[in-house]
Amino acid sequence: MDTKKLSDKLTTKLRELAEKPEGWGDMRIIEPTDARAILTALAPSDAAQAPLAPIQGYDLSTSAGGSGYLVEYFATRLRTHTYQRYIEERLAKDFACALSKHLSERDAAPVAPAAAAVEWQPIETAPKTSHTLLLGYLNSAGKWRTVRGQWMSANYIEAHWEDPDDVEPGWFETSAETDDVPNCWGIEPTHWMPLPAAPQGAAQ
Repeated sequence: MDTKKLSDKLTTKLRELAEKPEGWGDMRIIEPTDARAILTALAPSDAAQAPLAPIQGYDLSTSAGGSGYLVEYFATRLRTHTYQRYIEERLAKDFACALSKHLSERDAAPVAPAAAAVEWQPIETAPKTSHTLLLGYLNSAGKWRTVRGQWMSANYIEAHWEDPDDVEPGWFETSAETDDVPNCWGIEPTHWMPLPAAPQGAAQ
């Protein structure tokens, strides 16, 4: 069985046990309270944490190495020594090896940096270029409206409009994909934000 399937199976069994106060009858491989603690260790954390040095020096193919790794993992990652005796004396050895391998691989995996939050900003801060932005405002019905648009300067209008007479520089909605006139409309947005980046792997 590969590591991914083994990890999924371990997590499933732990969840089953954590929900059964009586455990698995006579098969006291691990107590329900301990299953819940290990699930906590497996759960991703939303809080930003300083990177910790990897836990090394254990042969995870042996029961002693697996148990030793778990003791240190609980002590350094969960900040608890509560389960040291339990792990060393009572935790099923094959389970200790499988769980320690899973935690070791997960602990070594690089953590992707959190994406910076993109929020609406006052229109006064928007760049007045020909770049397309997301623009927003309350319409006449009092409903929030989000459109694609851009700032069009006098030079831009002169260069791109077929009939630029009497057209003032300003913000224009450019959502319509059409060659018919008009294909953009003047608007008075109150907020803006940059367009989101294309999905990873999308064709450029």
